[in-house]
Amino acid sequence: MCDYFGNTMIGNICSFHQAIPMFTLQLEEHHISYRKSGTGDPLLLVHGLGGDNTSWEFTEPYLSKNFELILPDLRCHGASGCTEGTPPPSDFAEDMIRLVEYLEIAPIPVVGTSLGGMVVQQMILERPDLFSHAVLIDTTPRVDERLVDMVYAWREAQIDEGDKAYWWTATKDTLTPRFIEENPDTLDYLLNKFLSSENEANILSAIGFATFDAVNLLQSVTIPVLVIHGEIDQLIILEDGKLLHKSIPGSRLEIIAGCGHSPDIEVPEKLSSLITSFVKNEGA
Repeated sequence: MCDYFGNTMIGNICSFHQAIPMFTLQLEEHHISYRKSGTGDPLLLVHGLGGDNTSWEFTEPYLSKNFELILPDLRCHGASGCTEGTPPPSDFAEDMIRLVEYLEIAPIPVVGTSLGGMVVQQMILERPDLFSHAVLIDTTPRVDERLVDMVYAWREAQIDEGDKAYWWTATKDTLTPRFIEENPDTLDYLLNKFLSSENEANILSAIGFATFDAVNLLQSVTIPVLVIHGEIDQLIILEDGKLLHKSIPGSRLEIIAGCGHSPDIEVPEKLSSLITSFVKNEGA
């Protein structure tokens, strides 16, 4: 897949992570795959629905200059194992908690995007002692019917027209029209990456999060939290980000103008700068 882009920027991004070895944490009923990248203090990155450890590849070149990145595949994603049924958010959080304990890297800052941001909310609620900072990107403290319907529309497109229709329906919900129009190479790369990956198990994750609601619980969070949200996110709308910010005492809210659901793809350098500045300076 990398060869498709020759020596372009996308090809360089793809090759950036390809040579890095994967590691495995064996749990009772499944395993969690993860890799490391960069140098410095550790930073845990939790990807979103349908992603894997490579989902951070656009931000990774920037963040890895300042941190040793811990990049896991969530349960039922990437090379990680998948248990039966529809795991609730607490199960995904428990996997990540076990990984932090196994690596003996607590307290560690943690970043989560979209569904990964919901996982991180569970993590800092269940084991606040393990985390020094949290950055929550384009996520919500409460899944509503509108969001569920949008994600299920991706699945319906897949059933009716195949994997490419699933990807395109999701892409129009997660990237801005301007970015789609101006970045055809990036779109081709992301499409080919999606078509070459295993995606069926990810639907279980979406089902498990359909009733997620942490609004009232988040009042107990005491670690520094940065909420980052794209101004024109169509999937998890800005009002959800504002609700998340309001629900966490002392949290900061950063709105990225003109950006959609995926600042890690649309504005990776800006996103990386926000993360780095917050983790290095907030509460220091």
